[in-house]
Amino acid sequence: MGRQSTVEGFAGIANSLSISGDEVERLFDVHEGTLQYVGDLEAFGTTKAAKVAAIATLLAAARQAGKFDEGATTDAVIRAEVDRHGLLDVGNYTKHTALIKPYFNVNGSGRSATYKVKYEGKTRAKELARVALGK
Repeated sequence: MGRQSTVEGFAGIANSLSISGDEVERLFDVHEGTLQYVGDLEAFGTTKAAKVAAIATLLAAARQAGKFDEGATTDAVIRAEVDRHGLLDVGNYTKHTALIKPYFNVNGSGRSATYKVKYEGKTRAKELARVALGK
């Protein structure tokens, strides 16, 4: 993703999460074409489950708002970001991601699942963004 499309993607994220462009940059970065969550994980609590659910919700909502995904976000993308943060617990990953199901239209299961954000997910992502930004 080039600089211009990253700028456009961040503008879409800012609009969707009701935050400023500067605040988007406090929460997300693009590394080698991949959108990454770079905000404060500790803001979401002390449990791994809460952090995984927050990352998954924010990342999928941001990827879809910023047009980083065409349609739904794959489980592989979410799993990779959770792993990048050192939070991937293979034995409990499915339990952790079950917490986000009310916010997404989920198709498939396991590693073949895709997550498309619903209205409730957009609302939850806005709340999580505010929490991550200390608002």
